[in-house]
Formats: sequence, structure tokens, C-alpha cells
Amino acid sequence: MSDMVLASLAQLVAQLPTLLTLLAGIVVFLVMMRRSPLAFILAAVSFGALLVASVGQVFATNLLIGKRTEAGWSVSSLATMLSVAAVLFAIFRAGAFGMLIAAVLVGRKEKP
Repeated sequence: MSDMVLASLAQLVAQLPTLLTLLAGIVVFLVMMRRSPLAFILAAVSFGALLVASVGQVFATNLLIGKRTEAGWSVSSLATMLSVAAVLFAIFRAGAFGMLIAAVLVGRKEKP
């Protein structure tokens, strides 16, 4: 395996409790989907997006760091690219949390 993949896997091991919780949440949402389909689908998609963001950011960061030497980027160029990637993943996570909030609120009835 390449160094990038090994470094990424090592970082994912540290995130294992979070990743397993997200996977378990997705399974629970899909099993309980009959109660409120829209709410559970929104929750499962949001957990899936959070899972993708967690894993994707690790691989994207290590890929950018690995490409630095190949492409001859300066440290400031790498820092800029890492910052842009971090902002994009933060926006993606914010969208996932928005879906989770929508899942909590969807289908609620007003009190009389």
C-alpha cells in the first residue's frame, strides 16, 4: 500500500468510534423508517453525508500533502489548498447538520 493510504487508514482508526456511531445510526434509521419515512430518510442521509465528510477529508488532506512534493508546491500553496479543502468540507458538514435538524422538525404538528 502507498504511504498516503497507510497514513489515511491510521487517521481513520483514531476516528473509529465516530465512524461506527454514524454507521450504526444509519442502520437504526433505516430499520425504523416506517414510523416517519421522511424524517428517517433525512436523518440517514445526513449521517451518511457526515460519514463521507469524515472519511473524505482524511483522504483529501493526505492526497494534497502527498501531491505537494510531486507538483513542487510551496508550503504557502499547500496551506491555501488545505484551507480551501477544510472550508469546503465544513460547508458540506453544515449541510448535513441542516438535514439532521430538518429530520427532527419534519412532520411536527402545531399545538392547538
